[in-house]
Order: sequence, then C-alpha cells, then structure tokens
Amino acid sequence: MRFSFLQLLFVLFLGFLFFADFNHLAKLVKQKIKAYKKVK
Repeated sequence: MRFSFLQLLFVLFLGFLFFADFNHLAKLVKQKIKAYKKVK
C-alpha cells in the first residue's frame, strides 16, 4: 500500500490534533487532582 503526500499530511494532522488534545486533558486532570488533594 502506497501513501500519497496528502494522506501522510492528513495522518500527521490528525495525530497532532489528538496529541494536543491529550496534553490539554492531562493538564486538566492534574489540576483537578491538585484541587481534590487540597480539599481533603
């Protein structure tokens, strides 16, 4: 199976979006954990 340049760009773009979203979620989770520990 041969990838075209556009397909490669599309896959990289999706991967970047997912990675950026994952980083954002990880930061939110860390903040929630810190807040939760302060409450306890």
